[in-house]
Amino acid sequence: MVSRHYWPHLMIDSACRDLRLADALRRAGMRLEVWTPRFSADWSERLTHRELVIHRPLIAPRGTWAARRYARQVREWFETDGRDHDIWLCTGLGEEWSSLTRAAGSDRIRKLLWHSGTGEAADHAIWSAAWGPRKLLGELNRADGIIVSWASAQRELLGLGVPAGRLRRIDIGVSASVTSGDGGGEPGGSSGARTQSARCLAQANADLAVEHDTLVILACGRMGTEGGMLPLSRAFVSLAERWGDLRLWLVGDGPLRDTLHHYFRQQGVRQQVAMPGTFVDWEDVFRVADILVLPSLADGLEDLLPTAVGAGIPLVVADGPDMRAFFAGRERGVLWFAPGKVDQLRTAIQSCLIDRDGRREEARQLRRAWLTQRPYQQTVTEFMRLIDGLVRAADESSFGGVGTRSPTAPNSTGGRPPGSESGNSQAASPLSGGVAAARPPSAARRPFF
Repeated sequence: MVSRHYWPHLMIDSACRDLRLADALRRAGMRLEVWTPRFSADWSERLTHRELVIHRPLIAPRGTWAARRYARQVREWFETDGRDHDIWLCTGLGEEWSSLTRAAGSDRIRKLLWHSGTGEAADHAIWSAAWGPRKLLGELNRADGIIVSWASAQRELLGLGVPAGRLRRIDIGVSASVTSGDGGGEPGGSSGARTQSARCLAQANADLAVEHDTLVILACGRMGTEGGMLPLSRAFVSLAERWGDLRLWLVGDGPLRDTLHHYFRQQGVRQQVAMPGTFVDWEDVFRVADILVLPSLADGLEDLLPTAVGAGIPLVVADGPDMRAFFAGRERGVLWFAPGKVDQLRTAIQSCLIDRDGRREEARQLRRAWLTQRPYQQTVTEFMRLIDGLVRAADESSFGGVGTRSPTAPNSTGGRPPGSESGNSQAASPLSGGVAAARPPSAARRPFF
């Protein structure tokens, strides 16, 4: 797995998404390693996390000149140290993807791209502006397969000219986790568990100290102008005038942190707001929080959203196509507001506070439904099927006397990887999900994804 951000904290949603998949694939029997840059020279170049080997040989670039040098170093590393693996799975566009696809000998290795981001933060939106649509299409066509997790991204990539056979839709599922709040008799949902979690959080950070009847609004994400932290902050000031013991926890960091801190002080609600930085686990936070707000369509949909649904916490979410697609058929399980509309956001939060028991029951029903209809195990299974199909196709090509393959080979068969001409539909269509089960790679090569 090649990831620009890979660490176990909850500020960067894509990093949490990558970590969760890598851990799940390891538990499912896959042998894998992770490549990621480090963001300080003091960080170690290699470590083990959750029994996964993490390679961090390079320092992440800052600035255009550093990005060019970084891209060259990435290419050189994969030319020397990455060629004995079966699969390279890159979890986003950028210098890493562009460099590893140009590494010498990369035509003999299967390359998967997992499209990252939603809304304005989607890969194709960011890199189309940076590279231009023509170069973006060329970079996308270097992949043996492109994994997309959102229907909107799939439609837009097709509109860019990416062949349909190159795309594989794998939705991000929901996994069971600690349940939030104080009732229902579900695991982790007792008032005693909430009190214990509140005590632990208060010991870690005094700003998180709450009483038994304190109401807590939680939001997580980057504190930037592109997110929804500013509208949420304005809505909270109005709500704090009505609800005396109301708290707002803003988990994360960003350039607007000091601005938000100053704003809360001006409004006289600083003592009711906590900005504790980041966490490595949601368990205690979800137990204490009464509401989770997802104020942005560009942040939190890939890991925070499915994790919150699996925890059964009442949700107030920004209304958009990706969010609607995730809750299709169960829209009443959450409360909606138009992004950036402070009045609608305040009304939605207020409705949730007034009918806490009703909203908590809706959240539990949504949790039960999505654990059945959209389990995370299905996500893992589909990744394993796709990976196994690509490895089988590569093995069949080698046995057939083809020592190397062209990076553009999928186009030669209408978007299908090499080997799709045979009559075996399981091996022939790794992007269509035809393989019934995954197998561990051979000992001669190591899977690198």
